Amino acid sequence: EEKEVVRIRRVRLLRDKPFAYTVNYLPLEIGMKVNEKDLYKSPLLKIMDQKLGIHFTDAFQIIEATFANQEVAKNLGISPGSPILYLERIMYTRNKKPVEFVQSSHRGDIYKYVLRLKNVARRKGGNWALRI
Repeated sequence: EEKEVVRIRRVRLLRDKPFAYTVNYLPLEIGMKVNEKDLYKSPLLKIMDQKLGIHFTDAFQIIEATFANQEVAKNLGISPGSPILYLERIMYTRNKKPVEFVQSSHRGDIYKYVLRLKNVARRKGGNWALRI
């Protein structure tokens, strides 16, 4: 089934330098309620939670190292083919309904992805889990 969506494109800055290019896809009925001026003041997730009453409970995210295409390179101020950290995320509401799809490209020379892990094994050899 095909449905219309609203696409929101943004360049995120760190010390006045582009570090991420993000494209969000929302169902038309939700995307039309997002005020463009609000996007300059607040993160989209905060707008959706506080202004639209959309509360996310789960997300599925994929992260991979790749290379910038023309569009990403232009928006990040880097050369095409430069290394980037790319992620895709689907955001779900309480009823397990997917509401937002996000594609985000982060400059490889600025952005770091850091995790804290904990050894949860009871015996030698160890099993590692994300520490929350």
